[in-house]
Parts: sequence; C-alpha cells; structure tokens
Amino acid sequence: MSKIHKASCDCGAVSFEVELKDTAVTACHCASCQKISSSFFTCVHYNGEIDFKGADNIKIYDSSAWAQRGFCNQCGSNIYYKTKSAPQYSLAAGLFDDKASFDLKTQYFIDIKPNYIELTAKTDNMTRKECFDKWG
Repeated sequence: MSKIHKASCDCGAVSFEVELKDTAVTACHCASCQKISSSFFTCVHYNGEIDFKGADNIKIYDSSAWAQRGFCNQCGSNIYYKTKSAPQYSLAAGLFDDKASFDLKTQYFIDIKPNYIELTAKTDNMTRKECFDKWG
C-alpha cells in the first residue's frame, strides 16, 4: 500500500515527501558506498521526480559514468544516488521520519562487503558481477 513518507537531512536544510509503493530497503556495499559512509549505504527506491525543499543545499557530483550522488552541503547527509538516464532514485533510508514499515530485503556487492560488517536480516544477495551484469 502506498503511503506518503516525509524525509529530511540531519540539519533540516533539505526535505522532501515521496509516495513509496515499496518500503524494501537495500544495503549497498560497493566501494563508492563504503567510502561515502565508512560502511554501507541503505536506501529505498523511488522512480519519478522529487520536489526537494532546500534543493539549493544539495551538492551533486558524478559518482560514475551513469550516476550521481546528492549530499546536503550544510550537514553532509547522504540524500540520494540517482541514475543520469532517468529519475530513478536510491534515497537514503535513514532520512525518513517513519521507518516502521521499512525492511532490509536486498544487499548489493555482497562479495566485497568488509568482514567487520554482518547484517542479520535474511536478504536477497547480489555479487559485484551480478550487479554489473544486471545494470552494466
């Protein structure tokens, strides 16, 4: 069931609302996510445009040939990972006010996950090769 979910960065300079049809959380262990978080990036997926309040506070950079990452330029909160070709966002799960219905369902790049990280949820897991085979 779809529900409007409110979200904001740590300092509140960036906020948004999206209607999530699926609250499945993905943990990404790719090298880039490890560097930006010192761990892994957890996100929910959203297809469509987003009306970010405080959008001028979002610093965007090209993290690969096919994607961009957005951060709050005030507090440094990860806001999203987004494909360049379409408005497909991976929104940081921790930004959402109500995460009660969120469940970890999938882990990406599981084969390069650091040994010091152990998530106990039963998840669908994808290796680096499987991720690149699926998304290029």
